[in-house]
Amino acid sequence: MSYLSFDDVTLYYELHGSGSETLVCLHGNHEDHTYFQHQITYFKQYYQVLVVDMRSHGLSTNGAKGLSFNLFADDLYYVCQHLNLDKIHLSRLVSLSLSSEYLVGSNLSISAYKT
Repeated sequence: MSYLSFDDVTLYYELHGSGSETLVCLHGNHEDHTYFQHQITYFKQYYQVLVVDMRSHGLSTNGAKGLSFNLFADDLYYVCQHLNLDKIHLSRLVSLSLSSEYLVGSNLSISAYKT
């Protein structure tokens, strides 16, 4: 159980496995990190697997700024920076915001997949 507090929000996250690359599993609306319990069991054999409860979901707080894909992307970026992740593989729509906002001029390398 790990939490990261910054700005107006506290995010819950879990990091599993010890692979050299990190797979980030992002849940959809009205879901949380538990959505990926079976995937974690499999993928942690090959990757370091990061699951994050996005703001206003699961064990994370709401924050004062509301909800938007840009905020979700910001939140994920801060978690990655906190964990010193420089390369991630991720899926879901938030990857579009994260890629466009931070990939240029950043040391965070992103492989985005639609699931």
